[in-house]
Amino acid sequence: MEFTIPSFFIPTGSQHCNICGINTNFWFIRGHNNDATVKYNIIGGGRRKVNCPNCCSSDRDRLIKLFFEDLPPSGNILHVAPEKALLRILKNKPNIHLTQIDKKVGWYKYIYGRDVKDGDLTELQFENEQFDWVIANHVLEHIENENFAIEEIYRVLKPDGKAIIQIPFSRKIKSTIEAKPNWSKSVKVKKLGQKDHVRLYGLDFPNRWNKFKVNILEPKDSNIVKKLNLNDQEPVILLSKSNFLQKIQNFNRKSFEKIVKT
Repeated sequence: MEFTIPSFFIPTGSQHCNICGINTNFWFIRGHNNDATVKYNIIGGGRRKVNCPNCCSSDRDRLIKLFFEDLPPSGNILHVAPEKALLRILKNKPNIHLTQIDKKVGWYKYIYGRDVKDGDLTELQFENEQFDWVIANHVLEHIENENFAIEEIYRVLKPDGKAIIQIPFSRKIKSTIEAKPNWSKSVKVKKLGQKDHVRLYGLDFPNRWNKFKVNILEPKDSNIVKKLNLNDQEPVILLSKSNFLQKIQNFNRKSFEKIVKT
């Protein structure tokens, strides 16, 4: 259950939540530290003061919101394991038709409402080329059959479709570490950073998804990163079936840069 504070009780400050609009320097703690998160400096992991006290948006949520200000989503969107903060900016938009799914294993079966349907990213029950966008943040590290998930994302995306696929990864390791079948939960915590993860991504992750064009997009203004209390090491990982970014003349003149294509 998420704990929030009404905005009028939150002390004001110079930082800003672009999801709910408050200005504050007061943030809730998110994540946890262990041997792996410290050793590998796992991006997207670790204990940090980043959660908005008013809407519970994370640093990752605000990063994606910033990206959407440059490239607003529209059309049919498949949101996997949907974050409540992102739903605030996606739901009830006239140009968006939103589909939400989650596999709902373990305690996840209790955190979603009726809007979120049962669904397995490795076996999607949707037609080919149905979606303009797929959003699946911190999902692939839980899936043993990663290739099945990538194939399914590719299948359901339209020819110009895009996918935001955030993952925990480390710039300190070149090759992704895969869990062994006999690893216990405690071993996974020690080696991967979390008991329900099956891999820790290294710098090779774009090559693992080479069915797509992989674009790694980083905010280019350090002042925006500080103002929104973002992780200055975390990029937006954007997959596309075509080199659609080449068709957008003004995209890279706003908030993001360092476009890397594979």
